[in-house]
Amino acid sequence: MNSDTIHRGDVLNSVQRLKMIMNMPNIKVSPLKILELQQSKYGLGDRRTIDQAIQFSGIDFKKLKILGNYCGNLDYIPFIEHPWGADYIPKYDNITERFIDVRDPGSIYFNATTMTSTWEVAHNKWLEKRKADHQRQQHQHDDDQLITSSSTSSTSISSSLHDHLSRKSIAHAHSSWIIEHKLLINLVVLTGILLMIVVRIGFYWQSVYSYRRDSKHRSVTENQVDNSILKAA
Repeated sequence: MNSDTIHRGDVLNSVQRLKMIMNMPNIKVSPLKILELQQSKYGLGDRRTIDQAIQFSGIDFKKLKILGNYCGNLDYIPFIEHPWGADYIPKYDNITERFIDVRDPGSIYFNATTMTSTWEVAHNKWLEKRKADHQRQQHQHDDDQLITSSSTSSTSISSSLHDHLSRKSIAHAHSSWIIEHKLLINLVVLTGILLMIVVRIGFYWQSVYSYRRDSKHRSVTENQVDNSILKAA
């Protein structure tokens, strides 16, 4: 089998697949097989029907004809959003691509008779999970707030402690300076007093020395006078 044959086979399979999805006529495939393909991962989705697609585009795929020129006159076709949010992606089999999730009431394939109970169970589980997720997020938020508050409080306490220690250090330094200044003044005063005492002692001994010298001189002079008088007599 050459590459051209394989390519041609791929094209034919793609065309057949497209015809099945769009409900085109003259398809020799069972309606169940067509429905499975339409509901598969790469089908037409489950929010709007084929008839709504024909109404929107003006192209009748079933009868292979154009209903009119709808360019510029397209009307929005409303649909029911999935109850679990627009971002929810249904689950499909990775190999067969078949739908393996739970149909919700907004799906065009929802059968109220056979699917309601299954949907309610799944929806209740989803609500419980959503509530648990919300509580976990709230707890995480509260924990983050507590950590932020504790960090802010610790920063504030640290800043206050640092300011207190800084003020205490400044006060201690100022007190030490005052004490040293007083000690220096007292040392200067004491030195002055000692100098005055030394000077006074010096004056005292000088006076004593002068008095003794003068007394001795007077005594010698008196003896000389007395001797002179005795010689004269």
